[in-house]
Amino acid sequence: MSGFLSIKTSIKGDKPVNQDAILTYEDDALIVLSLADGLGSAPYSDKGSKAICRSVVTNVRRSILTSSPLFGTNIVNYWDALLRMKGLKPQDCLTTSSFVLINKKEKKVTAAQIGDSQIYLIPDGVFVDNAKEKDFANITECVGSGNGVKYNVTGHHFENSIRVLIASDGICDELEPNTIPAMTDYLVERYSVMPKRRRNLALSGEVMRSFSKRNSDDKS
Repeated sequence: MSGFLSIKTSIKGDKPVNQDAILTYEDDALIVLSLADGLGSAPYSDKGSKAICRSVVTNVRRSILTSSPLFGTNIVNYWDALLRMKGLKPQDCLTTSSFVLINKKEKKVTAAQIGDSQIYLIPDGVFVDNAKEKDFANITECVGSGNGVKYNVTGHHFENSIRVLIASDGICDELEPNTIPAMTDYLVERYSVMPKRRRNLALSGEVMRSFSKRNSDDKS
């Protein structure tokens, strides 16, 4: 459909279920990349992370975009409704939410984040450290906390190329920001020539070899 390369993986840590979730969407005009990391303290955070990814993609497809100051509220409200339809309480489904919207025609990138699942951008070869500084002493900002937490939104433009890395804390806690450009160079070089059906499985193997011994978190 396009000249964009997308690879993804999500590997369970030492919890009974994988609390991370990933959902992507692409059409002729847009690419949406959504990642969420359910909080371990919430009993149904795996349901919360899946629901927020679904809400992000659904609301973008409905054209409730960043041009509206309420786009973040719409996403969270739809997430809340999805959970309540399943008989779940939002406070039991706490999750981070990070997503990137790429507008192909306008060559615009929008990055939005609640919590510590980090976003790194490289438009036209220029590294933008869009990641929020993590405070290990405080409770993670999250969807469902009920304290008015809002998406932190930034916008960027690109002319010829855009690279995006979104990672949950099982990966991003182990990364130094200055290594991100070289890491994306490697990923593009290795995976752009690999058959599409093999890419995600091969990435899973690399993540397990590189990160599984460093921490016990889910890794996406």
